[in-house]
Order: sequence, then structure tokens, then C-alpha cells
Amino acid sequence: KDNADGGNDQDDDDDDEEEEPSETSQASQSSQVSPVTIHEEEEKKERAEDTSPESPPADNDDDDNDARATAMTHVVTECGTCQQKHSLQQMLSIDCDASFSCIRCLRNDILSRFDMSNLDYLSSHYSISDLVEILSRDEFATFLDLKLSELLESADSFIECPSCRSKWEFVPGDHDQDAPDFNREIGVHNKLLSDDAQKHYLLHRVCCRNCNKNFCRTCNGIPYHSGFDCELYQVYLSADKCRFCATALMPEDVALDAPSEALALVCNNELCLEKRALSCRETHSACGHVCHGAVDEEHCMSCIVADCEHRHAHVKQLQDDYCNICFTEELSEAPCIELDCGHIFHYDCVRKRLNVKQYLDTPAVNFSFARCPLCNIRISHHSLLATELQQIQTMYKDLEQRAYAQLREEGMLSRQKEAEEEAETAEPKITFAMKRYAFYYCYICKCPYFGGLAQCRDIAQGLNSSDFVCSPCSGIGQETCKLHGRDYMVYKCKFCCNVASYFCWGNTHFCIDCHKKQENHDFMTTKAKKDLPQCDGPENCPLKLQHPPNGQEFSIGCSLCRGTDHLYVRNTDPPQNEEGNN
Repeated sequence: KDNADGGNDQDDDDDDEEEEPSETSQASQSSQVSPVTIHEEEEKKERAEDTSPESPPADNDDDDNDARATAMTHVVTECGTCQQKHSLQQMLSIDCDASFSCIRCLRNDILSRFDMSNLDYLSSHYSISDLVEILSRDEFATFLDLKLSELLESADSFIECPSCRSKWEFVPGDHDQDAPDFNREIGVHNKLLSDDAQKHYLLHRVCCRNCNKNFCRTCNGIPYHSGFDCELYQVYLSADKCRFCATALMPEDVALDAPSEALALVCNNELCLEKRALSCRETHSACGHVCHGAVDEEHCMSCIVADCEHRHAHVKQLQDDYCNICFTEELSEAPCIELDCGHIFHYDCVRKRLNVKQYLDTPAVNFSFARCPLCNIRISHHSLLATELQQIQTMYKDLEQRAYAQLREEGMLSRQKEAEEEAETAEPKITFAMKRYAFYYCYICKCPYFGGLAQCRDIAQGLNSSDFVCSPCSGIGQETCKLHGRDYMVYKCKFCCNVASYFCWGNTHFCIDCHKKQENHDFMTTKAKKDLPQCDGPENCPLKLQHPPNGQEFSIGCSLCRGTDHLYVRNTDPPQNEEGNN
């Protein structure tokens, strides 16, 4: 320490300190104190110690430390980096260098190298204790994050989620314990995983615990490309796609023996091969796009490619539109058919729609399935669907004739004017007859039969498909008069003791009152036999005869033979059901 006499050297030092005032690290000190002041303060403290009572040794140590810190504040030395003089409290000698540098220069050096490329320099020039003393808490935390990132990048056992950037330790899966059921695991190529793909799955597929997304720890692909390694997956992405299922056509997946160039890009999947067999082999000559129609068409259907310049203006459906029959696949995923009405559907969907057998278990005969789902026009095509439509047209014509005959039988046609109006109004009368009457499929023989008025079709409450049985199969209505046959047979109402006026669904006779109740949703067909009107016996019965309890069909007899000796005869050979009961 310089003495307090104020020599020339001390004056020079004081001048330097005035020109370059030193910065203090303590917030309470804002100006520099001269060495003379330090000396006077030390003498005052010594005199105070002599006059003050004895204090505990710990207090003396604190005073000594304060005095030493105060003294260091005013010790000035030169920084080895910026060549400026600073107080000793603002200087630091790092562990790898014996010289002193100011903390400002050290901070600038560290902060200017805060990136992954300079971590080796920072680690070799500064110890952890140096960094703790030089940097703030947040800055030191940033340094630790950089070191952690360096560790994660250099070690195979640490990974970073490419989605949420969470860092985790990777633990490879055990093929016996952690592996999924590879017999059910389907890859992105819609196939089971090979042995090599299973190994790659266990070593590279990772599921983040933070965001629950799975990814490949090698290429960071989200989601994990199950079924391929990273290189093969890139080949898979750039490969051509199957025309029907859009699966990438790897060399081993391409179907052989393509029937034409238009069907060259098809995979060897069984379903795709079936679709290929039904597809048109041609390409459109105007635009060069493949025809999405069906095989054996006389003329190719219109092009449905979205950006085709030669697409007809009337074509509103495109290749990526769903079929309006199945609603499960796009039009481009199967061979299509363009109906005469102009609408396009999957060819196989139209054929299945026109299959009559699938409607035999629905009691009411309805031909709405033979109409276009979009415009309700009867389905037709210039060259295809001939077999499917022939069966429907034959059955429809047969029902038209039967409905027209029933209309004549009920006196709805004027016999006098029938011959004159037949050529002019026959078609409207047939249309009226088809709307007036209902036909049903027999549950036993599966043939359509006449079942009464169409209005009764909507009030068939409580009836199952097994209740719709035609007269030849059920025996109902088969009672025969020896003289007049079945035409004049009279039946009792099934639900009361009145004469029946209606024969609904081909198996149930109604009187006028019971039929009105059925129409008003007071359903007689759902009532138990005990809830029906009970007969009081032949003397009080309106029919004046003995008959079975209400709830059963019963034939009164021939209306022309009442009061004669000719009795009606019931069906003596009724058909039997599967259990052998009549």
C-alpha cells in the first residue's frame, strides 16, 4: 500500500484515476476514495477498537472481511485484454490463465461464442466455477442447455422429438417383451412387416411421452414409416401408385401380364386384379387419359380427370368424387359405368344394386332400386346391364298386367269405352293401377303376389316378413266351391264377427270398421286375441253361425250357394312350413 504522504507517484496515480474512474461492483459506491482516506479510516477503526469493549471474535472477522473488501475495491490493476486499469474487484484470473482480465472482457468473450460450434473453446478456456462467477443465472442456464444439446447430438442414447422438441433417453425395445403383435401390425404399404422391417421397427420407432407422436429417430419422419427403413421409404414415396388402391408400386408389387398400357400401373393385390379384369383397356384419344369405364363397352365413357381440357361440359362428376351408391370409394378406385342419364357410378355397384335376390326378404315389391340414385330415371345403358335389367323388366311387366286386370275386376274401367280408350290411355291406366295396388314377395316361394291396396302397405304394423305368404302357400283364400270355384267365396273379418270387405297383404281379411281402425293407427294386427271382440255364440253372432275365435281366418262359404245344399270345401292339401305344421 502507498503511504498517505501524497508523493509525486501518488499524485500521478490520482490523476490517472480521475481521468479513468474505476467502476465499482457494489451498488452503494458511486465515487472513488483516495488512499489517504483509506489510511484515515483505518486509524479511526484502530482507535475505536482500543476504546470499545471486547466483542466476539466472529464480529472481528466480519469487520476484517469488510475492510479487506473495501481495500480491494481501490486496488487498481491492468486488464490483460483491453489494457485498461480496473479495480481488483472487477478483475478475475481464470483457471487456465495466470493473468488478470476484467469481467467485462471475459463476459464479452463468452457471450460472443454462445453457439454449438464454440462449445469446445468455452469448455477448454473456462471452468464451471469461472462461468458461474462471470455469467448471470440465466446465461449460465443457456450454456448448460448448449452442453445438453451437444450431448444429445453426440450420443445415440439421447433423442429429440421433431414435433415438440422434447429430449429423451432412447431405450431400445425388447423383441420378446416390448414388441407389438407383428401378425397384426400393418405397414404403410398395407402389408405385414418383414423380418428386417420388424428389426428396424424395434430399433428406430420412438413414441414421444410428451406429445404422443411416433417418429423415426434416424430420419425424424412423422409418423414412423412402418414396413420400411429410411432409404426404402424414400423409394416408396417416389414410386408410381396403383391405379385402384394408390399403393406405391415397389418392384415386387407390380402385377404382371397387363392387358394394355392403360392398366400397366396395377398392383398384384387380389382385389385390384379383379378390378383390372373389369376395366376398360382403352385410353381417350383426345386427351390421352386412361378410360375409367368397364370392359366390353361399345363406347368409352367420358373422361373424369379434373384438369382434362377435353372433358365434356355435361360431366359434373370427377375421379376423386365418391360413388353415390357405395359411398366408400372414389370413382377412380374401380371401373365405372356412365348411365344413359349421364350419371357415373361404379360398375360393380350398379350390378349389385340391380340384383333382385337381395330384396326378396323385404315384403313390399318396390322398383326404386332400378332407378338412378341421383335423378330417379330408370337405369339403362347402351351396351351393358342387359342381363340384370331383363329380369327386372320381365317382373315389372307381369305386375303391370296383374294390376291392370285387378283394376278391371273391381270395375274401375268402363267396359264400354275400354276398347276405344285402350290405345290412347292404356299406359296412364297401368300407371294408376301400379300406384293403387300393392304387391309383396312371398316368404316361402319368393314370388310376388297381389296384396291389396297400396294404402294398406303403410299400416302393416306388427307384421314380420314371415307373415307375408301368398294364398297358394298359406291356404288362406284357397277354399273352393264345388260349383263356382273361389271367385265367390266370402270370408269373415279376422278381428270381429262381420263380413270382410278388404283382403290386405294377401293374408288378412278386414271388415270396413276394423280396416278404418287400422288406418287410424288403432292397429288390430298388434292386439292379442283376448283383447279382440268376443263372439257370444251362434244365436247372438251377427253371422248366425259357429266359427273359430276372432283372430283367425275363416271362410263363410260361397255367396252364390248360401241357403243351398252345396257346401264350400276348404283347402284339403295346404302347404307345410319347415317344421311340418299346416
